[in-house]
Amino acid sequence: MDTLDIFRLNSDRSFSWISSADSLYTARKIITSHAGDSSEEFLIYDHGTNEKIRFRANTSTVTFALGDFRPVA
Repeated sequence: MDTLDIFRLNSDRSFSWISSADSLYTARKIITSHAGDSSEEFLIYDHGTNEKIRFRANTSTVTFALGDFRPVA
């Protein structure tokens, strides 16, 4: 499996890198451990497929097309 990079969405709408993971399961565990509250948003980027997945810490997910970094409404 390819490397997954995990980013946190900051209050100014920029992203900060948190960690890397080798699976989606591990990435979700990392997100859970870094979430201050359930409304925080995170981005998981898959280098192999160029896919980006946006997560809220409360486990609901939304998938975005490549290059779409707008916050979840």
